[in-house]
Amino acid sequence: MRGDVHRAQGRPPGRMEALGFALREQAVLQILIEDVTITNEMEGEKLDVDSVRCSIARGFPRFFWWNLVSNSREKIEIAKHRWENRAFPMVPGETRFISAPD
Repeated sequence: MRGDVHRAQGRPPGRMEALGFALREQAVLQILIEDVTITNEMEGEKLDVDSVRCSIARGFPRFFWWNLVSNSREKIEIAKHRWENRAFPMVPGETRFISAPD
């Protein structure tokens, strides 16, 4: 559950802040690999872990904020602004807007 909250906040679970940059990047890569493979398995598709690792690693660096992920800080800032102005479509079935963290 704690990991889910941290992912929702845009932070990988655990005490990542205390790790050095290289270890942190390695841990983030591992978390993303697990998220992708597990999500796809839940949807009925089994992916090759090495292929997922290569695909994700090619896209580093990644910037995280809350539930947004990008390879560009500028794109994160644009998405923040769009979210604050409710420019994203509502999730089907949801009736309440969830404000982003400050």
